[in-house]
Amino acid sequence: MTGAPQRQFLKFQAVPATARPARRFVADTLRAQGATSDEIVDIALVASELVSNIIEHGDGLELSLAVNATADAWELSVVGGRCRPDSLVLTPDKWNVARADESSGRGLGIVRQLMDDISVDTSAGTVSVSCRRRRAPS
Repeated sequence: MTGAPQRQFLKFQAVPATARPARRFVADTLRAQGATSDEIVDIALVASELVSNIIEHGDGLELSLAVNATADAWELSVVGGRCRPDSLVLTPDKWNVARADESSGRGLGIVRQLMDDISVDTSAGTVSVSCRRRRAPS
């Protein structure tokens, strides 16, 4: 990839009923920016898991995604939803894939497995998760 970073946004005025539109947006954006098929599958899954978390535990208000392509990494940002100050969502180093018989917790562990760097922040109670994954060698 050459030139300036490419950042694409998708903003929902209300949280969608499913994560499908977000996953499709991320996959289409990555495909257009030259991601490998593995990168597309993995990062779209990450977007799906983060958006599903907002659908399940959020406040139903707006949700936004950003995909940024740099020369050496893919960056994904998902903003929306709220959580308690003691919520696991705010502590990425505790994100683990839950056992199959557990009712929740699988998604955040999957995010941690597939991305190289994760940061979580809140602003006025709204959660912002930013993830980064190194690009596959050309």
